[in-house]
Amino acid sequence: MYASFVRELRALMRAPYALIHIDTHEEDRALELIYALASADERPMWQWSPVTGFDGQAGAGDIERALATITAAEVPGVFALKDAAPYLDSPLMRRRLRELERECARGGKTVLFIGSEPIAGRELSKEITRLSMPLPHREAVLSLIHI
Repeated sequence: MYASFVRELRALMRAPYALIHIDTHEEDRALELIYALASADERPMWQWSPVTGFDGQAGAGDIERALATITAAEVPGVFALKDAAPYLDSPLMRRRLRELERECARGGKTVLFIGSEPIAGRELSKEITRLSMPLPHREAVLSLIHI
């Protein structure tokens, strides 16, 4: 199950699916996987959170500034946004995401929303691909607890 999730995520990141929501409570595990996939394709990865922004930038919690930073990026890359869903719950932000999707698809940018809270808005069903990250397989859990 996990292997098929990784294959699907890799395919989506390589295809022009610019906005992906990964439903998970395991943020660190998701970010490690995204970093590995981005690195394998020689694409840089940036992380954003409402607390630290992109690398501690001023106005960290400003989601519009985060989306503007992504739009302005001059190189194709991967942008992981942690816990962004609550900041995207307005008609204006949903419209902004629809426009961002087209801009990113043309520019080779992938935006991944990491978190368990869904991004609201029926009108985004075409623009945002949703994936649910499966729990680790039994062997991985056993290796963590050394049994």
